Formats: sequence, structure tokens, C-alpha cells
Amino acid sequence: MAGTREILLELHAERSALQASTVSEIGAIFATQEATTELLVRDGETAVIGGLTVTEVTVSKTGIPFLVDLPVVGRLFGFRSSKEVRRDLLILVTPHIVDDLSTTGAGGTDRR
Repeated sequence: MAGTREILLELHAERSALQASTVSEIGAIFATQEATTELLVRDGETAVIGGLTVTEVTVSKTGIPFLVDLPVVGRLFGFRSSKEVRRDLLILVTPHIVDDLSTTGAGGTDRR
């Protein structure tokens, strides 16, 4: 905390997700994204951290069993679709400087 009521924050954000298609003998495997930053923020101001973006592509294939898998003519008996989903994680941080613990109720005694 500087004398100008500014706060130097060191933030580390992590996003972990289970990889549904990957399981090993020791357990599930997670995909992890991390972001680390330093911010100088004034008391009560909100800082926004972004950059943790995930894009998922899902391809599905439907149709008449066995016929859809035939080379060349298989496309006549089935349908293939794809879906793309993009997710952005935004983290909002608002620090507050507590000058006197008795005003927040966290102090051990009541001062009057």
C-alpha cells in the first residue's frame, strides 16, 4: 500500500477443467490455464483481469447405422454437424483499505 491510498496487487488466476476424453490409470487429467499479473489500484476501484479464453469444438455424426460409415455413399445416409463454443473468463477485483478495525466490527473491543 502506497501513501496515495493505492494498493499493489499480485494476482494469480487459474482455470482448470476436466478433459472428458482423457483418463489415465492414476485418475482424471485436467487442462489448466493460468494468468499472473501485478496491478496498482486505488482504494475502492475495480480492476478487470481477462485473457483466460477457451474454445470448444464439438463434431457430431448421426445417421443410419453401418450405412453412414460406407465410403463415398455414406454421406447420403447421415448428417454431420459441428458446434463451436467460446468462453471468456473475466475476473473483477475491488480492493478496500481498512483504516481502523473497530469500524468494521472485526476488532476485539468496542471503542466509543
